[in-house]
Amino acid sequence: MTNKIIVADDSQTIQKVIKITFANKDYELIPCLSEGELDGLVADDVSLILLDFSLSESKTGYELGKSVSQKYSQIPILALLGTFDTVDEEQFRNSGYSDKVVKPFETEKFLSK
Repeated sequence: MTNKIIVADDSQTIQKVIKITFANKDYELIPCLSEGELDGLVADDVSLILLDFSLSESKTGYELGKSVSQKYSQIPILALLGTFDTVDEEQFRNSGYSDKVVKPFETEKFLSK
């Protein structure tokens, strides 16, 4: 069974980089370019949500993480942070994310998370 991963990031470049990163892995990537699209893509067989910390136009990254994790508590959420994003570690831990990775990411570190 193929693991399904939602890639929720509005950058086409990041979508392509993640697709290349997972090219030889047994994962099905589901692209998601906006917060509004996310609800229509989440299903019981999704294994992971890669969520751009800055995806929402109306919520902070913390609010977005909390909102998504409350709706889909059974699915781990990995935050995709920009190089210059700063996070308050306590707020981050309380926002529902399982972990984080900084873009651009090192392939092996990213895959290990």
